[in-house]
Amino acid sequence: MKELRLCEMTDDGVKVCRDYFAELRLGHQINFPETVLLDPQFSKPVVPEILVGQDRFATKRDAGMYLHHRLKVLDHQRVIGNYPLWSWLGMFYFETMSERNTHGDVLLQRRPDYAHVIDLNDVSQTRDAHAHRLMLSYELFTYHGEKAWWMLEQPVYAYPGLIQRVIRSPERFRSTGVIELVHLLYVDPRTRQVSRRASEQNSGDLPGGLLRLNVILDQLSVNYDVYGMSASQILDLLPDEFEPVTDIADAA
Repeated sequence: MKELRLCEMTDDGVKVCRDYFAELRLGHQINFPETVLLDPQFSKPVVPEILVGQDRFATKRDAGMYLHHRLKVLDHQRVIGNYPLWSWLGMFYFETMSERNTHGDVLLQRRPDYAHVIDLNDVSQTRDAHAHRLMLSYELFTYHGEKAWWMLEQPVYAYPGLIQRVIRSPERFRSTGVIELVHLLYVDPRTRQVSRRASEQNSGDLPGGLLRLNVILDQLSVNYDVYGMSASQILDLLPDEFEPVTDIADAA
């Protein structure tokens, strides 16, 4: 298994990566630019020294657990929001994370730049930084562990609409109560299926829908510390349109 010293990617390194993705989007199956991981112009080693192995992560749980344990020697604030570090990791694991067709060609995800690197000079990328697959996996595991099993079971490269709507607000995303509440309202633990009320693309007016929940949580936060509450406490404040898929005991 290939191991390298963990680094943070420079602006020049991110540019090389974005140019690489641009070529892939044009259908040019060019070689991966490994120099961005090693050349000091493109990557700066993290101190203290941390080695990371090029594991193939099947799920967000696999990626989150591995990176959580590897990065725990760093102060939490040096990891959360450290976009140069996540850009380097995104490219280090790019080839093992990517889907390929029968010819071995890389199948690009939608907005691959966002999925693997975060350009500090691109406002749209920093605003949607949680589209970065490894950073998302790490934060899900670090903040919520198995309370977020229904997201952790997703393939590491996946970025379904349910996850996008849950993480839209950092306060909601990092609230254990909200994550458990979404589980209660929209995910059946027996079938592992997500309710239509959560997966509807334009469900802002759908009674009991996830987009409606986001709006109501923000309204409640004016008078209540909803993001510090448990799932059952929040549920008590919600209108009757919000009915759990299962009860709290079954979901635990």
